[in-house]
Amino acid sequence: MKKELKDESQKVFLQIEQFTDRNIMYSNWIGTDLTIAQIKEGGALILKELAQHPTPLILNDNRQVVGGWDVVVIDAWIADHWMPQVIEAGVKKFAHLLPNELFTELSAEFMKDNSEQLEGDFKLRLFHNQEEAEKWLAE
Repeated sequence: MKKELKDESQKVFLQIEQFTDRNIMYSNWIGTDLTIAQIKEGGALILKELAQHPTPLILNDNRQVVGGWDVVVIDAWIADHWMPQVIEAGVKKFAHLLPNELFTELSAEFMKDNSEQLEGDFKLRLFHNQEEAEKWLAE
């Protein structure tokens, strides 16, 4: 079952779907200049879904995201608050699909660099191709 979050104008900015046959949670971010509140709301929904449907694999798709956000604030929140909770929830591999957009790609690089500082067997990789990301998750 697909879950969605919408902004004030009822435009979807996040879709989450469980692919239980492959143990993958798919999160699809959509929109222009996502706000810190939207990213935190989406992050909370992902954590809630992980609590209800534990899975070791996340495919996080940012290919439909355009524009940047307050990189310093949101990247610090992801690195210090959200990512440790994702790992604590049992996620082992996080495939991050990148858009062809510089600000979002830089933020993803920051997230990847910070994830390497975390303890445990958690792995995060960046991809431009969904097929390659899914192949890596299946390994």
